[in-house]
Amino acid sequence: MANNKHQEQNRRHFSWLRAACWIALLVVGGACLALPLSGRFEQSWSSGPISKHHGMLAGDCQSCHSAPFVRVKDESCLACHSLSKHSDAALKIRCADCHLEHNGDHGLIQSDARPCTACHASQEVISPEADLKSVTNLATHPEFNLPLADKSHIKLNHSKHLKAGLQGSDGPVTLGCGDCHGLSADFKSMEPVNFDKHCRSCHSLEFDERLPGNQAPHASPDLVFNYLYAEYAKFFLADDNGRQKERAFPRFRPGEVPEPEARTEYVRKYVAAEARVAEKLLFSRTGCFLCHDVSNKPTRDSEVSTGELSNFKVEKTSIPNLWLPASIFNHGAHEEISCESCHAKARDSETTTDVLLPQVGLCRDCHADQGAAHKLASPCVTCHSFHDSLPLEQRMKREIAQILERGK
Repeated sequence: MANNKHQEQNRRHFSWLRAACWIALLVVGGACLALPLSGRFEQSWSSGPISKHHGMLAGDCQSCHSAPFVRVKDESCLACHSLSKHSDAALKIRCADCHLEHNGDHGLIQSDARPCTACHASQEVISPEADLKSVTNLATHPEFNLPLADKSHIKLNHSKHLKAGLQGSDGPVTLGCGDCHGLSADFKSMEPVNFDKHCRSCHSLEFDERLPGNQAPHASPDLVFNYLYAEYAKFFLADDNGRQKERAFPRFRPGEVPEPEARTEYVRKYVAAEARVAEKLLFSRTGCFLCHDVSNKPTRDSEVSTGELSNFKVEKTSIPNLWLPASIFNHGAHEEISCESCHAKARDSETTTDVLLPQVGLCRDCHADQGAAHKLASPCVTCHSFHDSLPLEQRMKREIAQILERGK
């Protein structure tokens, strides 16, 4: 009897304790639910510290979490980020599948190769029509897809330009790669080669010894001809004091008075003829001809035409800003390595069509997959971005002061 009585007391005691636990649990759970919903103590729902990339939004949860108990939608990410597409295929991947927030600075940008190789290890299955080879790691990375020839329509002999003691405008000079190929302001890409900055000091566009120091502009053929015409008009029609130069006009018999129109027409033809001679020199022998692919316009008389258009056509240059547009290469990160360590063939290249980029094997001398000894661990994202950042429309930009105010 005593044991039964004791058991009964325990049951009543534990029943009361169980009820108290349930009540406490409901109260605490209700508070944790109600208080954040009321706009207070949102941090109690946080699953971990926010990354430094989103640090300014740490107190503004609704910037990403638009509704309670609903996972973050891509639309919330795209409200701040404008990104290029990785593929036209419907991969059905959410931003949050790869970018895991609330892990501090770990996980927001994945460096693991597995998300990439999930598709690219079987590229012929994922996209058989694409001209891409399967790749599982850097060790088996296929050769770079480089063009067989440089078709930039520019004439450049690297070997000649890298010889010591070239004749420059101020005496002998010895050029290095950096004299023409300079790092951009972000220290990542390379600046385009610019004629006025990199070439004109050695390659003059002077066109007449009677006009020493006068150089044609590095511009379209039509603009060059109009410049030449204007310079010869000034040269033949006026001296340094603005007085007319009689030698620009024809001689007449004594007592003969020429018509003003005839006199003007003669001067126009004389100036045009001189401009055409200088134009032909620049586009067929010197200046422009030395660096550009130039052709004649067959319908125009290159000697006596008085039109305002050039008699020559220059093929549009198409020097790529990026030779491997599907990759990321930071020249600044490799600044301590000499240019010729990677572009070894440049010093001996005499043909403009030579493609002087290295092959993937050269990259493997320093870069390797995770775990390789004495090499820089280089997963896919070292050289490839799933998507590239694009400029954000003005209407989508946020006022930082308002965000910080909401987060207080």
